[in-house]
Amino acid sequence: MAKKQTILITESNIKQIYSRLGAFFRSCEHCKQYKSTSPSGEAIGDVYPVHSNQANDLMLSADKPAIHLFASISVSIYPGERIYIDSNKIIIQKKNKELVTKTKGKTFGENCCYIIFERDYKYYRSVQVDGVKYRVLYNLLGTTLNKCVQKLIESDEKGVKAMIEFNGHSFYSDTVTLDSAYMEIQGKTYSEFVADQETALARWNKERAEDEALLPARIERLKKAGRELIHKELWEDWDKMVTVRAKDIYKGFEVDSSLKIIKVLTEDEDIESAVKVIRSQGHSGMSYSLVREIVRRFGVRGEEFAEACGK
Repeated sequence: MAKKQTILITESNIKQIYSRLGAFFRSCEHCKQYKSTSPSGEAIGDVYPVHSNQANDLMLSADKPAIHLFASISVSIYPGERIYIDSNKIIIQKKNKELVTKTKGKTFGENCCYIIFERDYKYYRSVQVDGVKYRVLYNLLGTTLNKCVQKLIESDEKGVKAMIEFNGHSFYSDTVTLDSAYMEIQGKTYSEFVADQETALARWNKERAEDEALLPARIERLKKAGRELIHKELWEDWDKMVTVRAKDIYKGFEVDSSLKIIKVLTEDEDIESAVKVIRSQGHSGMSYSLVREIVRRFGVRGEEFAEACGK
């Protein structure tokens, strides 16, 4: 940015510059169509204090003024930075000391970070790496690595050098390939990754088919085991429960676990002995809850046991 095109932000002119920024964003057609406000109620173009729990990618420090753009996007400026404003574009050259906060500890060179807004929300940030200036591209939640690489390649084809971060890794349009990206993150090429995924899927399908073949025998075994321990009037409900649980992700593990506890309670051992059993079975939070409720429903002194187990 040529110096004659920029304004040095100072303590004396910062309020005036914030006012100009507010006018710019209030007249932006993209911002107008969203008509959004921040969680604290600020309208587009409002200047408001930024608190630490509101910090986002464009907020560079806490407890400083910021200007609200739309949704949760805001931006701050500081004395010592330089800014260019015309009717269609704003360019803010950030100070290097703010760059550390902005990039979560990573630096890309000296005085090289820019936030750029073009009319109708064509905004971007730039960083400089080894003397090369890159436009920073952003990911939406759920964006795949393939999509990131595609965006970089398309940017390079347009003659725009760009970079993008994916899971803590930085990729650049002038050097990235699909294989290089996968090698950095997965330690294998894309074709190797796909082959491994196909192998894993085939193994999973084989295991699922084998498990489905064993399912009828598992259901019958659990039904029979329950009949030896629970009251006859509960058999119908027991059979329904077993049919469902034998097919779930635990493959009847929680039913087997429940039977062991019901056996302890049926043999008239104390409640604490049964509680020790459930706590020794290696449950997740989900399976622990399932076992507790199965014993509550079908076991002798089940209600007492469930209360002793807690939530």
